Amino acid sequence: MFFSVRCLTRTLLVSLIFSPATLADTPAQNTMSWLSGQDAHYKLTLVTSTGHSTRSASGTMHYELKETPANWLTHQRIDVERTSATGKTEHLVSDYTATESKDGHSFIFQTRQQADNAIIRTISGKATRTGTDGYIEYAQPLKKTLPLSADVLFPVHHTAAILSAASGGKNSLALRLFDGTDEDGSLYTFATLTGWQKPATRPAFPALTNLPETRVTLAYFSHDTTEMMPDYTLEQSYFKNGVSDTITLDFGDFSMTGTLQSLSLPVIKDQKL
Repeated sequence: MFFSVRCLTRTLLVSLIFSPATLADTPAQNTMSWLSGQDAHYKLTLVTSTGHSTRSASGTMHYELKETPANWLTHQRIDVERTSATGKTEHLVSDYTATESKDGHSFIFQTRQQADNAIIRTISGKATRTGTDGYIEYAQPLKKTLPLSADVLFPVHHTAAILSAASGGKNSLALRLFDGTDEDGSLYTFATLTGWQKPATRPAFPALTNLPETRVTLAYFSHDTTEMMPDYTLEQSYFKNGVSDTITLDFGDFSMTGTLQSLSLPVIKDQKL
């Protein structure tokens, strides 16, 4: 599952030494068969507020992933209402759509952000991989073309690489990601994770019963790798089919927990441990 938290806010910054793998080096392509289409709705609640800068925050998140013979279609909407310590209320909305080819060669994206019902940012375009390298063509906010190196993964392939790492017993993974939510190309990511484990409690949704899960902490880093803090982090559980039932989003001066409220799996595939 992919979360474009960066669409709402960017705080905290970092740097690690990365040794990213190329698309050919990661077993993500084989792991794609584990992934299931899904329609998931989450309730967001406030967990912490740094320096009591946020008095309250609540919201919802909708994540939909559809599978076609050639592509993965993603739609994600995050809707948050936040009240600051001074009593000012903000209504923030991030709406994200993407079409990602299963062969990892093309990616079409659009991110739209709103604050108090006014559109404040739109990012759109497409990325194409030609052989080992490729390019990103932005249509908004400014038309420009950036290079796309061979070690960059698109979001669904990025998720598949994390699931594959968990299956292989790895406890960390460094990868580059391009998700279309940033105007400056790809970012670095660093995941710490557990191997597949039996859930500590019985999943609330029957579709997740008998599936192993892994706990993942994922840090996203700025283009300037001399920075010492991540742009943002998230913590979540991943079941083997790519569904997450809990997630903690770190927005810098406040964090929120997302709890799965409803789940529909249009296609349920054979999930063997």
